Amino acid sequence: MPYCEHCGAYLEEGQHCTCQASQNPASVPNPDHIPPQEPQPEGGSGWQTTTTQTGATPPPPHQAGPAQPSKFSATLKNALPFLKAYWHSPAQATQSAVGQKDWMLAALLCVVQAVAAILAFVTVFLRLNQLIASIFSFLAFFGGDELQISPALSIPYGLLATVLGVGLMTVMLFVLTKLMKSESSFLDAFIACGVNTIPVTILLLLAFLVGLVSFGLGLGLLVMVLPISAATGLISARQLCPDRETGLFWTGYLVGVMLVAGVTWFLFSNLLF
Repeated sequence: MPYCEHCGAYLEEGQHCTCQASQNPASVPNPDHIPPQEPQPEGGSGWQTTTTQTGATPPPPHQAGPAQPSKFSATLKNALPFLKAYWHSPAQATQSAVGQKDWMLAALLCVVQAVAAILAFVTVFLRLNQLIASIFSFLAFFGGDELQISPALSIPYGLLATVLGVGLMTVMLFVLTKLMKSESSFLDAFIACGVNTIPVTILLLLAFLVGLVSFGLGLGLLVMVLPISAATGLISARQLCPDRETGLFWTGYLVGVMLVAGVTWFLFSNLLF
């Protein structure tokens, strides 16, 4: 599903966006834009055979048109335009994704976040092993045994952190929509939550890269995941709830975020520590 990279609005195939940024002649044309098709003769279609002077020759009934790309291929193709649209307007891009029920895009972004979380934990474990090795090199004089943390543990840690974070946030947003008498569905809550994983994914990748150089800074970036998740979750909540400026909305959202953080830490620490 194509999106306008300037305002995030969903576009049909071949449709031009009417936002001001798209209409500006000085703006750079979107390389992912699909130009409108030439008008077809009445009664014909783009994949039918050409006509002779005696009339049109339609294809046999069993002959199919050109193969259509799969939904997953279309999602991959439109991922970059969506990222550009999200950069310009996260709220509008979220609204477009929810309106078009683009759950596959949300799922793809969740998978990318899981990979980023695994990489971030790899950095943490490698640096912890270095710290432990330096400590046990001293204790070895007293007969101490060396202890190592397997970097392979980053896989369950990263996957569980993503599943708990996205899953609990989706449930919280859905409960909030019901509290606010919104017609948004559970799928809408998942899509809104999934597409807003982008800032957290960027933060996790930064934690991975910075952690290779400085363990303290990398760990500090990991700690920032919680407030960034709360901020991006607010974008989702504001798109799902119609009455978003009431005291009930803000109270419900803040209480929900605290519950998500508490339950995530409780389950995470008890399952893996």
